[in-house]
Amino acid sequence: MRNIRAAGSAELRRGRTLESIVVAEVIDTDKAPISRAYLELWAMKIGKFFDGLTKDSSDTEINAAAPGFPVFRITPST
Repeated sequence: MRNIRAAGSAELRRGRTLESIVVAEVIDTDKAPISRAYLELWAMKIGKFFDGLTKDSSDTEINAAAPGFPVFRITPST
């Protein structure tokens, strides 16, 4: 399955290493600090997809855009 939201789990592969993970979607009101950290690390490569948001955007600005950006909590499968 290619829809991680529907599946709730996936396998990550790096070379010959395979890791099973479980994902849970983060609610919109909890996305601001995660989105900000992501933008801080990757803005040069993905910033254009975030409609003018930056790591310095306010929580209000990020929360307004949150419904358009899925964020998942990823944990190892046990």
